[in-house]
This record gives sequence, structure tokens and C-alpha cells, in this order.
Amino acid sequence: MSFGTFRSLTAFLLLAAVVFSTSPVVHAADWPHFRGPNFNGTSGETGLPGAWTDDNILWRTPMPGISSASPIVLGDRVYCTSNSADMESLEALCINRDTGKIIWRKTFVSDVEQPRRNSMASPSPVTDGERIFFTFGSGDLIATDPDGNVQWSKNLVDEYGPINQQFGYSATPLPFKGKLYVAIMRGQWDRAKLDDFTDEDAYVISLDPASGDVVWRTHRSSDGHDEAMDSYTSPIPYDHGGVTAIITQGGNYVVSHEATTGKELWRQNHNPEMGRMWRLIPAPVVAEDLVIGVQPRGLKPFGIRPEAGRNFTFDESLWIFDGKTTDVPTPVYHEGRVYLLNGVRKLLYCLEAETGKELWVGKIEADSRIWSSPVMAEGKMYCLTQDGQVVTMAVGERFEMLSAVSLGGKECKSSIAISDGKLFVRTSDALYCVAAG
Repeated sequence: MSFGTFRSLTAFLLLAAVVFSTSPVVHAADWPHFRGPNFNGTSGETGLPGAWTDDNILWRTPMPGISSASPIVLGDRVYCTSNSADMESLEALCINRDTGKIIWRKTFVSDVEQPRRNSMASPSPVTDGERIFFTFGSGDLIATDPDGNVQWSKNLVDEYGPINQQFGYSATPLPFKGKLYVAIMRGQWDRAKLDDFTDEDAYVISLDPASGDVVWRTHRSSDGHDEAMDSYTSPIPYDHGGVTAIITQGGNYVVSHEATTGKELWRQNHNPEMGRMWRLIPAPVVAEDLVIGVQPRGLKPFGIRPEAGRNFTFDESLWIFDGKTTDVPTPVYHEGRVYLLNGVRKLLYCLEAETGKELWVGKIEADSRIWSSPVMAEGKMYCLTQDGQVVTMAVGERFEMLSAVSLGGKECKSSIAISDGKLFVRTSDALYCVAAG
């Protein structure tokens, strides 16, 4: 090797060391988003509890108040958001993953006015591996370092206009490939004048996670009416075949935006009859090259194979499943199968992702309705009921109930986080850590 080649190689290695030491890193064992490291409700973790009891609870940490937000895990720390006990303030907490000890707790928003049938602590925190992003229904978006030091903050309402919906803003931001994406999918409408509406305040934005500066802001157009304009769903990434996009669903449409520019790539109308009371709660899920969504209010799931420049009608979907599935829980995708949970009837549907063919339906033996989105790892699926019962199921080729353990609390709506071979369960009252025996 010549000296020149050696010097070039050394320079490259030094540059690589700088890049890798300063770039955000999310490790395999982390749970950085309420849909997990793969944004589809799954984790590659092993050694997780199957049939378990109270004896498997490692620790319990009381929470200040209620929250529908899900916990996230970065390294040896768990992050949560919460209302205060009097429901007048919004807080963030950092908890030691191994001991349950609170490392820090901060109030970020005061003098809160709560929405009906929900709370301002509904969006989940997220992390890009370097920063933690806390969002609240008030429109406050705060970026901190892992120790809770604020790096930047902004109020989405003050900067970009109203985000309010009748049940409160609930979307979780998306950290993806060096950017932070936020979706505001709502319309302005007067319940006394049902035809008086506008979509002017609906948009998707891309932010620089280090500064909070806007990279792009794209209007998200819709011709929906009334409650169909309200979407409580979160954006998800699509990264397949050289296409990197941000997928949103709401206001009658699934829409794909180019991740680097915000340009609209394609859209699909999932409300062909223009129903008015079609508020949407579950987010879509990406299944390899497909996007799988569900009509509002637990109606028909469908699969889309994206095609740039297309304006798909509902009938042009790759497949449509003729059955009522999920009204609230977001689907899970794993190894060619999509799982949809009907939280009211407590049924779990397993469909073939490519065709929408029903493979099986499992009856969940649970104590109450399920609002939370299920999560899955190692062939086991976990979900939390309204009354604080953790249900564990074996899924894949077949369905089997493994256990149902009551932790208590009402109303519980948070999804479970998986990390380090453990489950992190946020009830209305406390955060629990559960491990195999």
C-alpha cells in the first residue's frame, strides 16, 4: 500500500468515525416509536414472557395522571408523557429501564383545557436516537436530550394554525432518516352548518430534528365533509424499491408524499360514498411493497400497491376485505400476514397481506374493550384492555390464548413497548415492567 493510499484510507476511517459517533443511533433493542423499530408493531426481541402472572412483574412506577400515549425505550431509559393528577398540566418523565426509578420529571405545558372523551397527553413521544420529541394535544412540540434538557420547542397552533379536532389532537410524529415528520389532518367545520368546511389547515411538515426548522410544508388537500375531515392517525414511512415516502391517512384519502420534498406521489379514496361521520383513528401499515389501511369505524380493510401519479378509486385497491375489523387499534404486519384487532368484539383477524385472504380469526378472552394497538415479537402478540388487563396470544400459523393478567386502572389506551426482553406497560395509573421467569 502506497503512502498516498494509506493517507486516503486513514482520512476515510477518521471521517467515518466522526459520522458514526455523531449520527443518531437507534439500537435493535430500542422501541423508538409507538409502532416499534419497524413502524409495523413488531420487534425482533426474544426471551419474552408467554403465559405469565403477577410474579413476572419486575417493577411498578406510579404515573402522575392518565395518558393515552405509549412509552418508548432508548437504551436503559423509558420515556412517557402524562397529565398531572388535576388534569391541568402536561408532563414528561424519564424512568430507568432496569429499576423503574424516575430519573427526571418535567412539566412542559400548564393551564390545559382538556378535550372531551380524550386528553391532551395522547400523542406518544418518539426518539431519533439522539433526541426525545414530546408532543401534546395543545400543539406543543418539545425536543430534549436524553437528560430532559430542552433543545428547541414550538407550538404548532401558533406557527401553522389550528390543529384542534372534536376529540383532541392525537397524532404521533415520525422520526425517519434524519428528519421529523408531523401530520395535521383535520378540517374546519361548523356542526351547525355541515356544508361549511375548509381543508386549508391540513398539512404535513418535515422538520430538521436538530433545530426544529421547517424543511418542507405541504398542504394535504381533501374534499371530505364534517367529521370525515378529522383524522387521529399518525404518519408512517414507506421505503421500498427506491421510493422513500411518508404515508398519511385521513380526510377520505390515503396519501403518499415524497420524503425529501413533500411532493404528492399518489392517493387513494377510501370513502367512495363520501360518508360524513367518518373520523379515522387507526394508522395504516406498510407490508413490504404494499400499504394496508382500513376504512373508518371498523369497516373494510384494503391493500394498495403504490403507483406514482395514480389517483386510486376504492375499487382499484389491490384487495378489499369484506368484513368489520378495527375501529381504533392500528394493524400489525409480520412475515406476509397482517393482523387486525376488533377491539369491541375482541376478535383478531389474520389476513394474507398480498391477497387479503382470511387465514384465521381468534377470539380474545379479555375483560373489556381494547383501544390500544397490539404489538408482536417472537410469535407472541400483546395488547392492553380498557380495564388494564394485558392479554398475551400466540399468533402466526394459528391463534392461541396464553394469558390474561389484570394490572388495573381505567381507562387504559396505551400500546405496549418491547425492549431488552421485557414488556413496558403504561396503564392509567402506573408504568410496569414485565419479563419472562
